[in-house]
Amino acid sequence: MTGLYKKNNTFFYGRRVIGKIFGDKFVTFRNKYHFVRKYVGFGINAKLIEYLIKHEIKEVVIIYNREDGTQEIYRASPRWIKERGILDKFGNFEPQYFLPIALWEK
Repeated sequence: MTGLYKKNNTFFYGRRVIGKIFGDKFVTFRNKYHFVRKYVGFGINAKLIEYLIKHEIKEVVIIYNREDGTQEIYRASPRWIKERGILDKFGNFEPQYFLPIALWEK
């Protein structure tokens, strides 16, 4: 399978798990390879953001695994990501909303 799809509470992009819904939160793990310097932030699949808004998911939580082994947690509502993010197609991926790190709640 290619592209974004959902099975139970888990979202996949191709064969890779990209995150899970827990109650009213969407939780995803990121590392340095997910940080996009062009936008100084993280991207979230545009179709996923639309799904989260439609299904009244209140918060996107990014657990960022740093190279030193520590984690940082970033939070934003799907609506905030859509309103303040920059819609772009990066590489071979589907369109994403890129939200600068300064606009995430830490």
